[in-house]
Amino acid sequence: MVLVLGVSGIVAAIGMYDDWRPVKAATKLAGQAVAALLLVWCGIHLDLPGGFGANAVVTVCTLVAVTNSINLLDNMNGLAAGIGAIAAAAFMVMGILTDSADVTLLASVVLGSCLGFLPFNFPRARVSMGDAGSLSLEFLLGTLLILTSNPLAGQSRLGAVIVLSLPAIDTCLVVTTRLRRRVNPFTTPGSDHISHILARQLASRFAAVTVCWGISALAAMAGIFIALWS
Repeated sequence: MVLVLGVSGIVAAIGMYDDWRPVKAATKLAGQAVAALLLVWCGIHLDLPGGFGANAVVTVCTLVAVTNSINLLDNMNGLAAGIGAIAAAAFMVMGILTDSADVTLLASVVLGSCLGFLPFNFPRARVSMGDAGSLSLEFLLGTLLILTSNPLAGQSRLGAVIVLSLPAIDTCLVVTTRLRRRVNPFTTPGSDHISHILARQLASRFAAVTVCWGISALAAMAGIFIALWS
Protein backbone atom coordinates (compact mmCIF):
# COMPACT_ATOMS: atom_id res chain seq x y z
CA MET A 1 0.00 0.00 0.00
CA VAL A 2 2.90 2.35 0.72
CA LEU A 3 4.03 1.86 -2.88
CA VAL A 4 0.59 2.78 -4.24
CA LEU A 5 0.37 5.87 -2.04
CA GLY A 6 3.86 6.90 -3.14
CA VAL A 7 2.99 6.62 -6.83
CA SER A 8 -0.29 8.48 -6.26
CA GLY A 9 1.86 11.23 -4.78
CA ILE A 10 3.30 11.78 -8.27
CA VAL A 11 -0.21 12.32 -9.60
CA ALA A 12 -0.98 14.65 -6.68
CA ALA A 13 2.17 16.66 -7.45
CA ILE A 14 1.06 17.07 -11.06
CA GLY A 15 -2.33 18.27 -9.86
CA MET A 16 -0.76 20.62 -7.32
CA TYR A 17 1.41 22.20 -10.00
CA ASP A 18 -1.66 22.53 -12.24
CA ASP A 19 -3.51 24.29 -9.41
CA TRP A 20 -0.64 26.75 -9.14
CA ARG A 21 0.13 27.17 -12.83
CA PRO A 22 -2.20 25.47 -15.34
CA VAL A 23 -0.51 22.92 -17.59
CA LYS A 24 -1.60 21.44 -20.90
CA ALA A 25 -3.95 18.47 -20.84
CA ALA A 26 -1.40 16.38 -22.75
CA THR A 27 1.20 17.04 -20.05
CA LYS A 28 -1.16 15.89 -17.31
CA LEU A 29 -2.08 12.76 -19.28
CA ALA A 30 1.60 11.97 -19.82
CA GLY A 31 2.31 12.32 -16.11
CA GLN A 32 -0.60 10.05 -15.24
CA ALA A 33 0.60 7.48 -17.78
CA VAL A 34 4.09 7.52 -16.24
CA ALA A 35 2.61 6.96 -12.77
CA ALA A 36 0.51 4.09 -14.13
CA LEU A 37 3.58 2.55 -15.77
CA LEU A 38 5.38 2.69 -12.42
CA LEU A 39 2.58 0.64 -10.86
CA VAL A 40 2.80 -1.87 -13.72
CA TRP A 41 6.58 -2.07 -13.33
CA CYS A 42 6.07 -2.80 -9.61
CA GLY A 43 3.68 -5.66 -10.41
CA ILE A 44 0.29 -3.98 -10.05
CA HIS A 45 -1.60 -4.62 -13.27
CA LEU A 46 -4.63 -6.41 -14.67
CA ASP A 47 -4.28 -10.16 -15.09
CA LEU A 48 -6.14 -10.81 -18.34
CA PRO A 49 -5.49 -13.20 -21.24
CA GLY A 50 -3.05 -11.82 -23.79
CA GLY A 51 0.26 -11.61 -21.99
CA PHE A 52 2.10 -8.97 -20.00
CA GLY A 53 2.34 -6.42 -22.81
CA ALA A 54 -1.40 -6.33 -23.42
CA ASN A 55 -2.11 -6.25 -19.68
CA ALA A 56 0.29 -3.33 -19.24
CA VAL A 57 -1.39 -1.31 -21.98
CA VAL A 58 -4.90 -2.03 -20.69
CA THR A 59 -3.84 -1.20 -17.12
CA VAL A 60 -2.34 2.16 -18.08
CA CYS A 61 -5.39 3.06 -20.18
CA THR A 62 -7.72 2.03 -17.35
CA LEU A 63 -5.91 4.10 -14.75
CA VAL A 64 -5.76 7.19 -16.96
CA ALA A 65 -9.41 6.81 -17.97
CA VAL A 66 -10.67 6.41 -14.38
CA THR A 67 -8.50 9.28 -13.15
CA ASN A 68 -9.93 11.68 -15.70
CA SER A 69 -13.53 10.46 -15.67
CA ILE A 70 -14.04 11.32 -12.01
CA ASN A 71 -12.01 14.51 -12.41
CA LEU A 72 -14.47 15.63 -15.10
CA LEU A 73 -17.33 14.85 -12.70
CA ASP A 74 -15.83 17.05 -9.96
CA ASN A 75 -18.03 20.04 -10.79
CA MET A 76 -20.19 20.52 -7.68
CA ASN A 77 -19.54 20.70 -3.95
CA GLY A 78 -19.23 17.24 -2.44
CA LEU A 79 -19.84 15.36 -5.67
CA ALA A 80 -16.42 13.78 -6.24
CA ALA A 81 -15.77 13.16 -2.53
CA GLY A 82 -19.16 11.51 -2.07
CA ILE A 83 -18.82 9.28 -5.12
CA GLY A 84 -15.27 8.46 -4.06
CA ALA A 85 -16.43 7.47 -0.57
CA ILE A 86 -19.18 5.23 -1.96
CA ALA A 87 -16.84 3.54 -4.43
CA ALA A 88 -14.15 3.05 -1.78
CA ALA A 89 -16.72 1.50 0.58
CA ALA A 90 -17.76 -0.93 -2.15
CA PHE A 91 -14.16 -1.91 -2.87
CA MET A 92 -13.55 -2.34 0.87
CA VAL A 93 -16.48 -4.77 1.09
CA MET A 94 -15.14 -6.69 -1.92
CA GLY A 95 -11.71 -6.79 -0.30
CA ILE A 96 -13.12 -8.16 2.95
CA LEU A 97 -15.21 -10.81 1.20
CA THR A 98 -12.31 -11.93 -1.02
CA ASP A 99 -9.80 -11.90 1.88
CA SER A 100 -7.67 -9.26 0.14
CA ALA A 101 -5.89 -7.33 2.88
CA ASP A 102 -4.27 -4.88 0.44
CA VAL A 103 -7.60 -3.90 -1.13
CA THR A 104 -9.32 -3.64 2.25
CA LEU A 105 -6.60 -1.43 3.75
CA LEU A 106 -6.21 0.87 0.75
CA ALA A 107 -9.98 1.22 0.33
CA SER A 108 -10.40 2.05 4.02
CA VAL A 109 -7.74 4.79 3.72
CA VAL A 110 -9.51 6.29 0.70
CA LEU A 111 -12.90 6.01 2.41
CA GLY A 112 -11.64 7.69 5.57
CA SER A 113 -10.02 10.49 3.58
CA CYS A 114 -13.23 11.19 1.65
CA LEU A 115 -15.44 11.10 4.75
CA GLY A 116 -13.04 13.37 6.61
CA PHE A 117 -12.99 15.87 3.75
CA LEU A 118 -16.71 15.83 2.90
CA PRO A 119 -18.02 17.97 5.82
CA PHE A 120 -15.69 20.77 4.71
CA ASN A 121 -16.84 20.58 1.08
CA PHE A 122 -20.58 19.94 1.30
CA PRO A 123 -23.03 21.60 1.23
CA ARG A 124 -20.78 24.67 1.37
CA ALA A 125 -17.19 24.45 0.20
CA ARG A 126 -14.90 25.77 2.90
CA VAL A 127 -12.11 23.67 1.38
CA SER A 128 -11.65 22.60 -2.22
CA MET A 129 -9.92 19.46 -3.49
CA GLY A 130 -8.29 21.15 -6.44
CA ASP A 131 -6.60 18.99 -9.03
CA ALA A 132 -4.10 17.80 -6.42
CA GLY A 133 -6.83 16.13 -4.40
CA SER A 134 -9.17 15.04 -7.16
CA LEU A 135 -6.53 13.48 -9.42
CA SER A 136 -4.88 11.53 -6.59
CA LEU A 137 -8.30 10.32 -5.33
CA GLU A 138 -9.26 9.11 -8.78
CA PHE A 139 -5.89 7.45 -9.36
CA LEU A 140 -6.32 5.52 -6.10
CA LEU A 141 -9.84 4.46 -7.11
CA GLY A 142 -8.47 3.26 -10.45
CA THR A 143 -5.82 1.27 -8.60
CA LEU A 144 -8.51 -0.25 -6.38
CA LEU A 145 -10.47 -1.22 -9.49
CA ILE A 146 -7.44 -3.12 -10.79
CA LEU A 147 -6.57 -4.75 -7.47
CA THR A 148 -10.19 -5.77 -6.92
CA SER A 149 -10.62 -7.19 -10.43
CA ASN A 150 -7.73 -9.65 -10.30
CA PRO A 151 -9.09 -12.07 -7.64
CA LEU A 152 -12.34 -12.25 -9.60
CA ALA A 153 -12.95 -14.26 -12.76
CA GLY A 154 -15.04 -13.98 -15.90
CA GLN A 155 -18.18 -11.87 -15.70
CA SER A 156 -17.60 -11.28 -11.98
CA ARG A 157 -14.98 -8.69 -12.97
CA LEU A 158 -17.82 -6.63 -14.42
CA GLY A 159 -18.99 -5.98 -10.87
CA ALA A 160 -15.84 -4.04 -10.03
CA VAL A 161 -16.32 -1.93 -13.16
CA ILE A 162 -19.98 -1.20 -12.34
CA VAL A 163 -18.92 0.41 -9.06
CA LEU A 164 -17.47 3.29 -11.10
CA SER A 165 -20.14 3.25 -13.81
CA LEU A 166 -21.57 6.74 -13.11
CA PRO A 167 -18.29 8.58 -13.84
CA ALA A 168 -17.78 6.41 -16.94
CA ILE A 169 -21.28 7.13 -18.28
CA ASP A 170 -20.90 10.84 -17.51
CA THR A 171 -17.60 10.97 -19.41
CA CYS A 172 -19.08 9.21 -22.44
CA LEU A 173 -22.03 11.63 -22.41
CA VAL A 174 -19.81 14.71 -22.17
CA VAL A 175 -17.34 13.53 -24.82
CA THR A 176 -20.15 12.64 -27.24
CA THR A 177 -21.97 15.93 -26.67
CA ARG A 178 -18.87 18.06 -27.13
CA LEU A 179 -17.64 16.18 -30.18
CA ARG A 180 -21.01 16.84 -31.79
CA ARG A 181 -20.46 20.53 -31.06
CA ARG A 182 -16.98 20.17 -32.59
CA VAL A 183 -15.14 21.35 -29.50
CA ASN A 184 -12.38 19.73 -27.46
CA PRO A 185 -14.20 17.43 -25.00
CA PHE A 186 -11.45 17.62 -22.36
CA THR A 187 -10.49 21.30 -22.32
CA THR A 188 -13.80 22.99 -23.15
CA PRO A 189 -15.87 23.88 -20.06
CA GLY A 190 -19.60 23.29 -20.15
CA SER A 191 -22.74 22.46 -18.22
CA ASP A 192 -23.43 19.18 -20.00
CA HIS A 193 -22.59 16.78 -17.18
CA ILE A 194 -25.19 14.51 -15.60
CA SER A 195 -24.99 16.61 -12.44
CA HIS A 196 -25.72 19.80 -14.39
CA ILE A 197 -28.69 18.20 -16.14
CA LEU A 198 -30.08 17.03 -12.79
CA ALA A 199 -29.52 20.47 -11.24
CA ARG A 200 -31.54 22.10 -14.00
CA GLN A 201 -34.34 19.53 -13.71
CA LEU A 202 -34.47 19.63 -9.91
CA ALA A 203 -33.68 23.36 -9.60
CA SER A 204 -31.16 22.52 -6.88
CA ARG A 205 -27.47 21.63 -6.87
CA PHE A 206 -27.89 20.05 -3.44
CA ALA A 207 -30.57 17.73 -4.82
CA ALA A 208 -28.49 16.96 -7.91
CA VAL A 209 -25.50 15.91 -5.80
CA THR A 210 -27.58 13.71 -3.49
CA VAL A 211 -29.25 12.02 -6.48
CA CYS A 212 -25.82 11.31 -7.97
CA TRP A 213 -24.77 9.83 -4.62
CA GLY A 214 -27.88 7.65 -4.67
CA ILE A 215 -27.15 6.43 -8.19
CA SER A 216 -23.56 5.67 -7.18
CA ALA A 217 -24.75 3.76 -4.11
CA LEU A 218 -27.09 1.64 -6.23
CA ALA A 219 -24.26 0.98 -8.70
CA ALA A 220 -21.96 0.03 -5.82
CA MET A 221 -24.46 -2.46 -4.39
CA ALA A 222 -25.09 -3.93 -7.84
CA GLY A 223 -21.35 -4.20 -8.42
CA ILE A 224 -20.80 -6.05 -5.15
CA PHE A 225 -23.62 -8.47 -5.93
CA ILE A 226 -22.40 -9.19 -9.48
CA ALA A 227 -18.76 -9.49 -8.43
CA LEU A 228 -19.27 -11.88 -5.54
CA TRP A 229 -22.47 -13.78 -6.22
CA SER A 230 -22.74 -14.08 -10.02
